[in-house]
Amino acid sequence: MTLSPAPPLLLALLLAPLAAGEDLDKDTLDGMDAEVRGSWVEAVQAFGRSSDAAPGDTRRSLRLRLARQRGMAVWKPQIDLLLKEKRLDDAARAVAVASLVDPAHATVASASRVLEKAGVKAANPQDNEMISPLFPQRSAKGRLRCWSSLGPAFGRATRLIDDGTKFLLASQEKEGHWDSKKHGGGALYTAGVTGLALLAILGDGPGGLAGDRGAAARRAADALVAAQGKDGNFGTYATHSHMYCTTIATEALAEYAAIAGEIERYRPTLERARDHILECQNPGSGWRYEPRGGENDTSMTGRAVAALRMLRLAGIEVRETPMQDAMAWIDRMVEPKLGQIGYNYPGGMPARPEGKQELFPPEHSHSMTAAGALATCYVGAKRPWLAKSIGLLSEVPPKSRYADAYYWELGARAHVAATGGIPVSWYAALVDAAVACMRPDGGMAPSSDVWSDDGGRIYSTACAVRALAAPYAEPGPGGTDTKPASAFLRDGSREAVVAAATAETATGVYADPGMRLVLVARGTIQPWVGSPRVASDGIKDVPKSYKPLVKGVPFGCILGRIGPEGKPFRIQSEKPVTMSGHGQLFLLVNDERPEDGSGGWTVDIRLER
Repeated sequence: MTLSPAPPLLLALLLAPLAAGEDLDKDTLDGMDAEVRGSWVEAVQAFGRSSDAAPGDTRRSLRLRLARQRGMAVWKPQIDLLLKEKRLDDAARAVAVASLVDPAHATVASASRVLEKAGVKAANPQDNEMISPLFPQRSAKGRLRCWSSLGPAFGRATRLIDDGTKFLLASQEKEGHWDSKKHGGGALYTAGVTGLALLAILGDGPGGLAGDRGAAARRAADALVAAQGKDGNFGTYATHSHMYCTTIATEALAEYAAIAGEIERYRPTLERARDHILECQNPGSGWRYEPRGGENDTSMTGRAVAALRMLRLAGIEVRETPMQDAMAWIDRMVEPKLGQIGYNYPGGMPARPEGKQELFPPEHSHSMTAAGALATCYVGAKRPWLAKSIGLLSEVPPKSRYADAYYWELGARAHVAATGGIPVSWYAALVDAAVACMRPDGGMAPSSDVWSDDGGRIYSTACAVRALAAPYAEPGPGGTDTKPASAFLRDGSREAVVAAATAETATGVYADPGMRLVLVARGTIQPWVGSPRVASDGIKDVPKSYKPLVKGVPFGCILGRIGPEGKPFRIQSEKPVTMSGHGQLFLLVNDERPEDGSGGWTVDIRLER
């Protein structure tokens, strides 16, 4: 981004050293940018508070001005484009967020006048806007962070998310459900696709449950209650749809109850659903289509784990034993050398509908590896193969020719749940694939997806929206967006999974200057296709075409930096390293082009004792 030049005198004041103890805010503008991961709303508010506390302080005033300039550099082109395309509702939301950055900016004022003439109101969101304390990252500010880390691909994704959500809202039946058969799917999947559509609406942070969205979500939740059988299931025993419908509907209803603050209203329904899911689990293992039928698969087990985890978040008691039993099944399905997780045998490929194996070759999807990795994150299990599994996902980006929205959804969520983010190249491929499959009404094209003949357009659209929204809708490692340094100090340790093909991995650890950490990295990576497998200390001899991020240290070794814009520094496994700034610790590979790497490290982070 290009900043307007500041007067030399003001820059001198900004950079001038102050006497120790006189300046309570010792961060530079770049340091603050890094700490808030590009959320200019937060940066402006932070600098605004410090300026209010010390009126007349030129250094603070300049920082506030620069933060506003950079924030509007993000939002001005988006607002201009939305107005040009006459997407007035979207423009109103963008103006509302931009007004938190700089309400007096000419773009905000002129856009507001255009919207006012068109009868569209740009309501000002609250500065602490969020859907729920359970999901603090689902907000306008959460979208800002994603724009900062994912760049133009996320700008394109927001339009797809909004259009897909509008398609879902327009397709809802007046009774509150979504009709699977009406939109090209099977009649027996209605409860399941209703759950998926509700989850997609809940995950789209900005807008929350206000207005039409809130009414639609409430009607969908009540439709699920009406669809529940006496034994707690939400499907029909006529086909294998029974367990899919039950687990997805349970997850959606539990998430709605938690976000809407209506847990007691839905508690009886949720407890019946919990009991039914647990009654269907095979003793000491996972789930499949028949209650305690003796067979398991990773897809069904992953959905059951997601439902039980969301029940816990909603305040419904779920014992730990069923979660650990599910992990016993997933552990059996892992091929430990590669980290590939099978459907119903170790390291196997995903299932395909009869007659679609050639159209949608399973090697173009790692949906079962994604399902197993996501379930592992939800259980909170530490597994040495998890980094390899995430690395495998990074190697197989989405493709429109072999569209598998189920893989897109689980793959995106697994990346975020394990590492805190999604590789930019993988996410850009997801956006390209979704663009190719979406139709002008915002929904996925009929029969464009490997499973859309079963679930129809509601299924595939909801999965695509959830995949695209995963960077801010899915909680990161530990189940939350991030934790402050104080929480890390209390916990004393944290684990991060660093995939070789990922540009950077957020650890959830906020560092303070002088904090000494010890990082222990396990596992190996291949820095490029066909290269030797190396540990976190890297490799010395590499082709000249491969460039390190940091010169003078081995190619492919592990690096750290404070904030996404901080200067990278080398980390040596098991040796203490002293933090030099404020902000979140990110881990990355010493490789200028990491996208062709594979494998990963599991890194234990702890305070030096």
